[in-house]
Amino acid sequence: MTLPTMEATALGARLVLALVFGVAGAAKLGDREGFRRAVDSFGVPASLRGTVATTVPLLELLVGVSLLTPFAWPAAVAAFALLAVFTAGITVNLVLGRRAECRCF
Repeated sequence: MTLPTMEATALGARLVLALVFGVAGAAKLGDREGFRRAVDSFGVPASLRGTVATTVPLLELLVGVSLLTPFAWPAAVAAFALLAVFTAGITVNLVLGRRAECRCF
């Protein structure tokens, strides 16, 4: 692959990932009560539910926007970390036999 092709591919990937995180964050903020119920269904302790329900969508929006700035590299690391936490939460719930309400979008 030539350098311009690699740069175009990287930009395309950043745009798609920014869109995914942006839509996910906006959807969660648009249905705060539904997302709070989803956080509850994942087994998040009651004392942390409000914080998680507020912080996750804001982080998703921040990551989505940051992927389109010169801070794309740290944003990509944050995106990976968020996806790892989401995957771990889903895995734990499946292992415990629970079917948590996702509300991803």
